[in-house]
Amino acid sequence: IEASSSTGTLTVTGVSLRPAAAAPDASQFAARIDRSGKDTPTAVNLLRGRLADCSSAWDSQFLPDNAVDGDLSNENYGGGATWHSQRPAVNQWLTIMLDQPQILSRFRMLNSSAQAAYRTRTYRIELSIDGKRYRPVADGTLPDDGETWTEITIDPALARFVRFVGISGFNRDYTVGLKEIEAYR
Repeated sequence: IEASSSTGTLTVTGVSLRPAAAAPDASQFAARIDRSGKDTPTAVNLLRGRLADCSSAWDSQFLPDNAVDGDLSNENYGGGATWHSQRPAVNQWLTIMLDQPQILSRFRMLNSSAQAAYRTRTYRIELSIDGKRYRPVADGTLPDDGETWTEITIDPALARFVRFVGISGFNRDYTVGLKEIEAYR
C-alpha cells in the first residue's frame, strides 16, 4: 500500500493508519511478492465453499453456491452443480465473498454443461474490498461447451469479493450459466 497525505486516515481491513509527524524509515515496511514459484505451497482454490449470491437463479437446482462447490456433475443439465440465471441472458452476476481479503492473481472458469442456450458467452470479472465498489480486472469469451476450462491471470489484486458478470449468453432469450469458478493467489 502506498499513500501520501499530511492529514487523514487510511483504513485497510480494520487497520487504521495515520500519517506520522516524522517520515518513518521505509526499510522497516518493505514488502515483496515472490513470483518465482519456489517454495510456494500447493495452489488452493480460495472460492471453494464460500458464500455466493447472484442477480437471479433459474430455480432451487441452479443456485449460486453451485458455482463454488467443486461438483462437476452433468446430470439434469448440471442441476445441483451449476448456477443458471433467470432470463434474459444479459448482465447477470454471481458474487462470491471470501472470509477475508486475499491477493488474487489467477482464475479458472468452467461453463455450464447444459446446451448452449444455458451457457455464458461473454463475461467480466470484477473485484471489491467492500462489496459495494467493484473494479473490472478481466473480460473475455467462454467456450461453447461445459468441458473446457478457461484460465486467466491478472496483476495481483487485493479483494474480499469476486463478481462474475455474465454479460451475454449464447442465446439472449435463455440464461447465462457457470459450472464452476475458482480463484488463486
